[in-house]
Amino acid sequence: TCVEDPPAERPGRNEPCPCGSGKKVKFCCAKDIAAELGKVMRSLEGEQRLAAVDQINQLLASKGDLPCLLAVKGNTLLQLGELEKVRETIERLFAVAAQNPVAFAQAAILDSAEENELAAVAKLQSALTQVGESMPLIVYEAIGAVAHSLIMGGNILAGRAHLVLQAALGGQEDTRAFSMLMRLNSATETPILIKQEFLMSPRPDDVAWGAKFDAAMALANRGAWAAAVEALSPLAEKFPQEPALWRNMAILHGWLAENDAAAAAWRKYAALDAVSLDDAVEAEALAQLQDAESYQDRVEELIVTYPVSNLEALLERLVSSKRVSQMPVDTSQLGSDAEPPPKAVYWVLDKDIPDTGVGLTLDAAPNVIGECFVFGKQTDRDARVEFSVRRDAKFEEKTELFKSALGETLGEPTGEAVEGDANAVSAALSWSWRLPDDTPAELRLSLMHEKRRQMMFQVWPELPLSILDGKTARAAAGEAGYERRILAAILLLELEGEQNQWDLDFNELRRDLGLPTLSPIDPWSSEPARLPLARLARLDLLKLSDDDLINVYRRAAMQAAVKAARTFAQEVVSRDSLKGKVDRAEAYGILSRYSSNPDDSLEYILKAAAEARNSGESPAQYLLSELALRIRRREIPEIERLVQQIQQQHVNEPGVAQALYEMLVRSGLINPQSVAGQGMPRGAAPAGTPTAPAAPDPGGVWTPGGQAPAAPAAGEEGKSKLWVPGMD
Repeated sequence: TCVEDPPAERPGRNEPCPCGSGKKVKFCCAKDIAAELGKVMRSLEGEQRLAAVDQINQLLASKGDLPCLLAVKGNTLLQLGELEKVRETIERLFAVAAQNPVAFAQAAILDSAEENELAAVAKLQSALTQVGESMPLIVYEAIGAVAHSLIMGGNILAGRAHLVLQAALGGQEDTRAFSMLMRLNSATETPILIKQEFLMSPRPDDVAWGAKFDAAMALANRGAWAAAVEALSPLAEKFPQEPALWRNMAILHGWLAENDAAAAAWRKYAALDAVSLDDAVEAEALAQLQDAESYQDRVEELIVTYPVSNLEALLERLVSSKRVSQMPVDTSQLGSDAEPPPKAVYWVLDKDIPDTGVGLTLDAAPNVIGECFVFGKQTDRDARVEFSVRRDAKFEEKTELFKSALGETLGEPTGEAVEGDANAVSAALSWSWRLPDDTPAELRLSLMHEKRRQMMFQVWPELPLSILDGKTARAAAGEAGYERRILAAILLLELEGEQNQWDLDFNELRRDLGLPTLSPIDPWSSEPARLPLARLARLDLLKLSDDDLINVYRRAAMQAAVKAARTFAQEVVSRDSLKGKVDRAEAYGILSRYSSNPDDSLEYILKAAAEARNSGESPAQYLLSELALRIRRREIPEIERLVQQIQQQHVNEPGVAQALYEMLVRSGLINPQSVAGQGMPRGAAPAGTPTAPAAPDPGGVWTPGGQAPAAPAAGEEGKSKLWVPGMD
């Protein structure tokens, strides 16, 4: 299907009619008003949209509700933002042309604007089903509008599929969809299973229903996904053991944002004996991502109120106690018109803060169990404390720790209010702690790794999971029917860990539970180019040819498959046979970006800059990356050196001055009013000073929407870091 260009000044008799029917003007509703319609088009070309609407209204009054006039009017009103008038025009168009693709496309754009994504998808499908070989431009634009609406609504898989469709139709003439798709692919927050290429299964050999299968795939290939599902469904019912049918339907349901149906189809596919274990586990993992019931258990987030008998004594106790830590927030910003701000806000800890973090062990690290808001006496209320805490399995223990920290200054609780809830699995696997300010950076990283390993390999197997019918992974591992579900859940954790450089071997967890482990993949017995994105990192590097290595390296880098990109980049820079064939500076840049160790990141970025110089290229982008690293490390002399070097040697290169200025402003090293590149950075601090020493270190499982590894904003500590279907 090609995209129909906007009508010329005057629609020729052999051009497509503006109504979107696919017929030529001489055979359609515009045949008797081509000259008048040409005047309307000239007004639109001159951006005189209001005048064009007036002209159309006059023609409608004299000629009646011709579809071509209503279609052009609806498009023009959309450009003017007159949404209510668009809706009225669409209704009139449907009244005279019930299956008009332009009307469906306009309605889809309206639903997208009103954040009604599922209705928008359905209307767009009606439009795509009705278009012929020539697609009206408004239908093409509707694909992009629906894609944007889906992505903003959190349905990344379906939104991405619409972007792929629009990018394929737009080609080189319109790169908007391709650019947005690249941004989505390059985001490490986007789960790998969602941003992989979903290639349809081919028609099985020697089947009597091959022609019907091909017809359904032809519909799918031109974007008529709903019609394709409708064609495949009876085949799947008749031949329920055929993997290609269930797999293709699962993909199409996902593209249509029909997540429950997609999950059901993936599970049908995963249960078939003919499906390999890898395919089955990835299918079940996709089902868990798309099924809102996969992680349905919630825990309440409470505010428990306690009266205060002696406010001054309470404040003195808080200041002197090592069991609490004052939060670095401006309390004046926490009030409202109806409620004055608290006098102070504290993190409540499960143990005293050690005097020093040097030599700190995991058992001695204080964890944040809740937040304490202290309010003074008001006209109609006595002084009080509000304790923000989750009602999880340790709720009673947390409450006792809180009461012991504040002592006799607290009365008995006077009430509790539910302020929200959180995913139970996410809450159990997340943590925040308050380490002493002098805790060495390397020790912080080591403790984080140790804690995460504890959570994944000790805590997670003992959690009741709704995907296992309320059983724990350890208990279910020995029962029939649960293996693929457990393996899929572990795969999701593992892929999340890969994206966030957790450096954990999840095969250890699989072995502990008595489950099959993931083994290296032989590229000689598979096609690396067609390997699912989630498996790329398992390729046996020693057997990869140079050409295959380059291809998978570029694919992993483009789609931000972190572990695979890091693995392949390391192999690229180590092979002498690839010198001159691959941009080694770029490979070192990828290694720097995806390294979990700050020292390694710095070493790699220095190598990237050196490689760029050796090849005669500008190292500016790598110097900017080094500057960002130095800023995070608070290395003031190095920051000053780099700023001076960039100013003197590279500031006139495209984009460098702007990038330098924005980086320095964001980091607070120059005032926004400063001229880019002028003046020395201000706010110098001793090298190695922690950026926010008072903030607790966050931890736990982090997926799209999470904030690790950076420290969370004030007030976000302790909230869920795990994104799973069903989260608010």
